[in-house]
Amino acid sequence: MDWTFTDEQKMLREMVRKFVDNELKPIAEKIDEEEKIPRDLIAKMAELGFLGIAFPVEYGGAGMGEMGYCIMQEEIGRGCASTATFIGAHQSIGASGIYM
Repeated sequence: MDWTFTDEQKMLREMVRKFVDNELKPIAEKIDEEEKIPRDLIAKMAELGFLGIAFPVEYGGAGMGEMGYCIMQEEIGRGCASTATFIGAHQSIGASGIYM
């Protein structure tokens, strides 16, 4: 099995990494202290396609599949584990049940 990232996956990783470094890391401690993810941050993640990244485009997702989801979660988790957990719950508990 070839584990080399495609160009699209590399671009995804860089885009998420920039988001994490610029938007998430600066407020990660506050998120943990207040136990609350700001709505505007959730809106930005939705706008970037993070909340439906693994789902097909025809169903409103980003069409990046499970590998795209894993790449995104690794980068989000690097910046804020709480936010990665939120996205994981959204995808796995919420959206996956609807998609199935």
